[in-house]
Amino acid sequence: MATVFKRTADRNRKDARWLIGWYDGGKRRTRTAFTDKAASLQLAMRLEDDSRKRHAGLIDAAAESLRDHARTPLAAHVADFKASLQAKGCGARHIDLTLSYIEAAIAAGEWKSVRDISADAFQRHLLALRQRRRGVGARTLNARRQSVRAFTRWLAMHNRVTVDPLRGVPAVKGEAADRRRARRPFTEAELAALLSCVESSPPLRGLTGSDRGMLYRVLAGTGLRRSEAASLTRRSFDLDGPDGPAVVVEAGYSKRRRRDVQPIPDALAALLRPWLEMKLTDKPLWRLMDKPAKLMLYPDLERAGIEPRDSSGRWLDLHSFRHTYVSRLAMSGVPVKVAQTLARHSSPTLTLGTYSHVGLVDERAALAKAFGQPSDPAESLRATGTCDTGRAAQAQRAALISTHGHATACIGSDADGPDAGSRNSSNFKGLGASVRVDSRPRMKAAGGTRTHNLQITNQVLCR
Repeated sequence: MATVFKRTADRNRKDARWLIGWYDGGKRRTRTAFTDKAASLQLAMRLEDDSRKRHAGLIDAAAESLRDHARTPLAAHVADFKASLQAKGCGARHIDLTLSYIEAAIAAGEWKSVRDISADAFQRHLLALRQRRRGVGARTLNARRQSVRAFTRWLAMHNRVTVDPLRGVPAVKGEAADRRRARRPFTEAELAALLSCVESSPPLRGLTGSDRGMLYRVLAGTGLRRSEAASLTRRSFDLDGPDGPAVVVEAGYSKRRRRDVQPIPDALAALLRPWLEMKLTDKPLWRLMDKPAKLMLYPDLERAGIEPRDSSGRWLDLHSFRHTYVSRLAMSGVPVKVAQTLARHSSPTLTLGTYSHVGLVDERAALAKAFGQPSDPAESLRATGTCDTGRAAQAQRAALISTHGHATACIGSDADGPDAGSRNSSNFKGLGASVRVDSRPRMKAAGGTRTHNLQITNQVLCR
């Protein structure tokens, strides 16, 4: 039976609130009500009646839960969302940035409860940020939208609201054209000049020239991020592993919160081996300060005569080494999946669309490789395998055979067959670029004619 009462110390106080008691499924419950006794008794009777209906199946528990969540202050929901991010293992920096975006949207929209969340108010908030004197870029606006929408999706997923109130807010367009700080990769000449200059430079910000040079080499040869490189110790490198040299980034420092084993080029491993022998086992190899590009990289670039910003407005910073790494993978012709795996990206779109940079020189080199233009018409015919080889070519072939065994020259065809100049063969460094040598034994048919080799290379590419 529902009852109302006061504490002994508050019995004579008219401004003291009444306490109410009622039974909920056989359990006695109490709570604070109002200063008016009649209103408090009515509340107790309603709560007890709702409890009976709930246990009888006459009240929808989900609808009642939604009403309770609607009365809960929005700050309490944000605190629960923060706890869920921590339970997922998200980093502290990511959580703080996400919550700052959410709290800014709540303050701008003056939202007090989940019922107040409005898509129109949120869009006005994003528009106001973009229209400031030094407006926020499209990429940052989409990051804010993603963070706030993650919160509202979490509310809908946990039945705190019926539907996501921000489900209709579109992404800000023009992100690629509105990048405030576009990065570019290092050219081969710039990277060589930087490394050559740094080796002989004096200590800077606690790092010797040799230490900074090795940091730049590791960033360009592995594609590690700055925070990942700052976590490395001597134990992080396994230069004698069964699968080749590698560096290990522990899950606590990896961006995707996994233990990453990143392969190292053999040439870089050879340079790392003597350098690591002089380092302590458990101490970080590079103690990077805040703003390392401004305080460390830019002085080194100035010393090497390299402008950090090019004519197109693209910048060089420590993350540019990662762009250089991925661009090298893309230009080397490795499969897209391999490049994505080495870059540790979630999708090939990020690998090819954001981190792979192709310049005019690279485009011309690709065209020359795919559509090489012979210098004279006779060579053009030979490249397509439609003309016989002259005596000079036959003499060249005979000299190669006498010196290296069977030789295959990509200069046309002869009595060996029209496809002799297009067999799959390995380059011989001592010869010209248009000659290839194949030392594999050749099988001959009964009539003395060589059997057809199915491994055929394109004559155009053979040049």
